[in-house]
Amino acid sequence: MQIRTDAAGKEIKKHGEYFFPISVSEETISAYEGGHFLWHWHREIEFTLIISGCMCYRINDRTYHLQEGQALFGNTMVLHSGEMENGHDCRYISVTFDPVMLYGSGQNIIYEKYVAPVLQNPAFDSMWFNGSCTAHENTIRILKKIIQKYGKKAAGYELEINALLMILWKNVLDVSGDAMQEQAHGKNYDRMRSILSFIGENYNNDLTLERIADEVHLCRAECCRMFRKYMKCTLFDYISEYRIRKSLDLLRNADLSVGEIAEAAGFSDANYYAKVFRKYMSCSPSQYREQHRPLP
Repeated sequence: MQIRTDAAGKEIKKHGEYFFPISVSEETISAYEGGHFLWHWHREIEFTLIISGCMCYRINDRTYHLQEGQALFGNTMVLHSGEMENGHDCRYISVTFDPVMLYGSGQNIIYEKYVAPVLQNPAFDSMWFNGSCTAHENTIRILKKIIQKYGKKAAGYELEINALLMILWKNVLDVSGDAMQEQAHGKNYDRMRSILSFIGENYNNDLTLERIADEVHLCRAECCRMFRKYMKCTLFDYISEYRIRKSLDLLRNADLSVGEIAEAAGFSDANYYAKVFRKYMSCSPSQYREQHRPLP
């Protein structure tokens, strides 16, 4: 499987229900093709608790090496991805919820005083709870309670989860300290989302560095530098992998030749497509198709 996103890189998956917008899901990193989930973003806040193993988790330009028992907070709208650490699998639980769970509807004092300063601070994109202090341990303990209540769904569990989320958020504010006072210009994050959106809308066309740089009003050198800083890979490595991922559904489900699929994914040469495919998937397109052919 793989994270499903729209052309802008926003995750399509629905997190919870309209009247109770929170989801708790247990996952393993090995379940994702290639042992990693792709860069994406969503408007929900996300906490990740590592149950076993370890994972390399990236949020914007930060890299975390998460270990068993640790947790990570990811703010709304941040770009994030995860991958196996040194080939080791990782089992983890994601708690993802709409910020409205913290303040209800309308911009009241809870929103203005305690929520908005976090959501609107681009410098405060994430926080690592590694158990190094009592405050970290308290946050992880509360997170485990939320997971437990969500799993059992006993009478009144919605009220208990809502109360626990408020306590969890208070812990985030307490632990954040000086980080909340940092200021950063959010233009680069907007540019990154614009680049990802442009790639998503044009991956099957001829994508040149000049076209992409013009889209975000940067020179080519600065565009490359900024992309590598935040995504930890080159711009064209990202495009190549994105095109390969887009071709997987066609290989599984479309009645097209490998050459036609290569062209549909933005590769002008089928042999080059096969070479790049093997780099990311460790098999040929034909082998992948055979392995994932739908049962009759």
